[in-house]
Amino acid sequence: MKKFQKDNVNVSDKDGNMIGTVGYRDIAMMYAGMPTGMLYEIENSGNVGHVIRTLNRMPDMIKEMIAQGARSDTLRETISKMYRAALRLFIKMSLEETGMPPVKFAFISLGSTARQEMTMFSDQDNALIFEDSDDNERSKKYFLRFADKVCSNLNKAGYEFCPGGIMAVNPKWCLPLSEWKNNFTGWIENATSQSILEINVFFDIRCDYGDDSLVNELHSHVQKQVENNPQFFIHFAYNCLSYKEPLDLLGRIRAESKDGAKTFNIKHHLIPIVNFGRIFAVRHNISESSTVKRLQLLMEKGIIKEKDYHEKVYIFNHLWHLRFYNQIISHSDLKKVNNELELDQLTDIEKMNLKNVLSEISNFQAKISSEFLDGRT
Repeated sequence: MKKFQKDNVNVSDKDGNMIGTVGYRDIAMMYAGMPTGMLYEIENSGNVGHVIRTLNRMPDMIKEMIAQGARSDTLRETISKMYRAALRLFIKMSLEETGMPPVKFAFISLGSTARQEMTMFSDQDNALIFEDSDDNERSKKYFLRFADKVCSNLNKAGYEFCPGGIMAVNPKWCLPLSEWKNNFTGWIENATSQSILEINVFFDIRCDYGDDSLVNELHSHVQKQVENNPQFFIHFAYNCLSYKEPLDLLGRIRAESKDGAKTFNIKHHLIPIVNFGRIFAVRHNISESSTVKRLQLLMEKGIIKEKDYHEKVYIFNHLWHLRFYNQIISHSDLKKVNNELELDQLTDIEKMNLKNVLSEISNFQAKISSEFLDGRT
């Protein structure tokens, strides 16, 4: 209904006779605890407080979705849609307060937010690109004031400020397009495996509001730079291969002892899959930011086989399922939510499945080594 801008639809009996009408809002309220209803509430909120109250119901909704057997990709999509709806609303509110922007702009998400791989407890990673003009400083002052309102509202809504300061409110990441191009040129020409660790989040970009032609132009610039600097991929690959294998020589899961329990960091072992999608996307001029969609496009281009694509997606989704389940349990028990899974919480069969999944991660590393380092490690 919302897609076709209809406020009401007719309701008919079994013989086709109209017996009444029902409104979009009525239907949404019936499903207020479900994604459609919550999205409607966020998109039509009149103030930040209403958004906050709506988002506070999300953990219970995700818990119910898990109980109903929802797949991890569905959960990721749902959480990302909630975030994007809140972000776009806050942007519109902020624009009403700050007035007409002086030039075109793009409010962009970075990292896991851009990849649509958020949890309910992710912080914000964003930046802002604005069109060059005769007075970039004047434009920057406007956009910093605007971004301060947006990022502050996101923080109030539970999307905490990025600890590393990667936000549009930071003058380092609120820049005209020309400066963004200069940044990427410097990063690519002067790359080291350590420097890539610090800036790889910027290779996951999604335009969430504004003029996406600015993002497209930046992407084209990045592709030209990496083509002219092939050594960049050597450093990129070594960064990807710095990941520590999840199983020891005896095939046991490497665990850490924390508070008397053996724990396993799920997020850490998602990194090689994300890195695989990222480095191959940059190499093969794929602008898509989602890891799964990157893998799909790599399969369609013939870079990876269909069988390998399905295996990689299965591994990715399996680890994400554990991550969601673990965070929901921690949240319900009022523990500090993190990515540490206690291995003793798993059954023997679950542990065996996890070992099988983790044993395949070395294939990601081998493919990167073969493609970018001629088999070196």
